[in-house]
Amino acid sequence: MTKKKKGIVLMSVGVLILIASGVFYYFYSPQEPRVGNTISVDVYIQDKKVAATSDCAVTEKVSVTIPEASNIADASLTFLFEEELEQYGEYERVDIAEGVAKVFLKSNTLPSGAPLGSLSSCQIGHLTSVLQDTLTQYGEVEFVELHSPEGKIEF
Repeated sequence: MTKKKKGIVLMSVGVLILIASGVFYYFYSPQEPRVGNTISVDVYIQDKKVAATSDCAVTEKVSVTIPEASNIADASLTFLFEEELEQYGEYERVDIAEGVAKVFLKSNTLPSGAPLGSLSSCQIGHLTSVLQDTLTQYGEVEFVELHSPEGKIEF
């Protein structure tokens, strides 16, 4: 092999090693979490002023920023159960079919340990109206049901 060919081979091997190390570094080195795109959506929360004096089920529309997702309903509910509805349990998922949104919680009990069935009428109004108003705004959902691993939750 001539010096020129040896030089080309060595240079090619060097370039391949450089590319491989770059790929390895990109996929396996610790990195800061990447921030994805976000979108603004409307969700409904309890109107605290009205709830303080009369009706706990009155909601108000607010715009929030959520991570861009293919399932807006799921992202909206994740947001709501992080703050507005956190006292009612831990959100798991939503299944939407034939106009019904089935909202699944991870447990049939409140974070305090009490059963969901022990909610006051005001709490039930708050929970159900926020879910109903948020999920029915897009027209694909007509009814909302609440479920736990034990089955459908009835109030």
